[in-house]
Amino acid sequence: MRILGTSLAAGLLLTTAATGAFASGFNTEGVNPGGALFNDKRFVIQGGFGYVNPMREYSNTTGTDQLGGAATGSTSTDAADSFILYNADIKVGFSDNVDCAGRVHQPWRLTNQTEPGWAGRYEQSSFHIDSRALDLTCSYKTMINDTMRVRLLGGLRSTTLEATRKNAVIGTAIGQAAVDFTNTYDFRSEDRELGYRIGAAFEMPAILLRAQVIYDSAIEMNMVGTQAIDIGGTVVGPSPVTGAVPVTTSFDLPQSISMRVQSGVSQTTLVWVGAKWQEWSTIPGLTILNSDGSINNELETGWNDAWTVEVGAARRITKDLNAQASITWNQGIGGGYTDTWTFGAGIAYDLDDNWRVSVGGAATLLTASSESGSTGGGGASSNAYNQGDDWALSVGMRLQYALD
Repeated sequence: MRILGTSLAAGLLLTTAATGAFASGFNTEGVNPGGALFNDKRFVIQGGFGYVNPMREYSNTTGTDQLGGAATGSTSTDAADSFILYNADIKVGFSDNVDCAGRVHQPWRLTNQTEPGWAGRYEQSSFHIDSRALDLTCSYKTMINDTMRVRLLGGLRSTTLEATRKNAVIGTAIGQAAVDFTNTYDFRSEDRELGYRIGAAFEMPAILLRAQVIYDSAIEMNMVGTQAIDIGGTVVGPSPVTGAVPVTTSFDLPQSISMRVQSGVSQTTLVWVGAKWQEWSTIPGLTILNSDGSINNELETGWNDAWTVEVGAARRITKDLNAQASITWNQGIGGGYTDTWTFGAGIAYDLDDNWRVSVGGAATLLTASSESGSTGGGGASSNAYNQGDDWALSVGMRLQYALD
């Protein structure tokens, strides 16, 4: 006998997705990257968004400019901007055995913005990353007896990335008066880069038990862009020459392994635990090259590999209303990204047999640390600062249409 309706499992709202930008760096996919593929409905189309309002403050800041002198300015600053995440999924069951799911989303998202005049501005004043991904994952499932089945899955992941980094440049470093100018790097991925996904799951549909493991490959990113310095409203290159100059850099977005187990424990309750490992240590720093292959700049990241662990439970309140709650710990990767604890909750309501709306929210504790950074190549600068315990708040909504 089925002890849990499939509507409960299908109604799970990933309330922590909106705060995933602080998880293990800036990845937003969480510990269940399979998404709509595991929905038991034959056809599913869904879309959602999340609004994230992080609060992060740097304090006790010291810094040096490109000439090695002590930086002046404020020793504290707000350092985060709010942003919106979105995603959309479509899943089609082509037969009793074959399912495919496509997904449009932002797997990598980050926004840091300090205030003007901050003493650490010569190393970095802002850093923004955004992405666009198109994923296609298919699975083949087969029953191994009357109650158990196995599922094999695989697919492609296609990603573009954009990044902007700014820091202050003291004017005398380029032969001008001793005032601050803005040095801006703008990058975009040269092509839509590809990776792959493989995985497997063991399932007992009657009790909604599923144990899954999914491997996502690294994705090589070849970035092209420009460097420009704004001097009193005139954009020049670092030589200086008129206009921005072309620059390139490359790195691998990290490979990852996600593991998750869920099971019904009563007629109305589902529990799960999941974990994810990401290999961020493959990006210890970034080397920015000029068009002739010479080094333009070298940026430290200080990133390490990281784990994400999540536990949660969902409960059917009424025939049409489900609720869930979860706790997620993310190991900080370093370079300013500290351990986080996310407390999420959400509800899903069936409007009718086909339509469902889900809403949720989360509070993420960003733990304290002491950080430092340096920029080299054509004049070194540095900063050091403390960040205390801060919070990121988020809300999200999803609308789903499904057919048996």
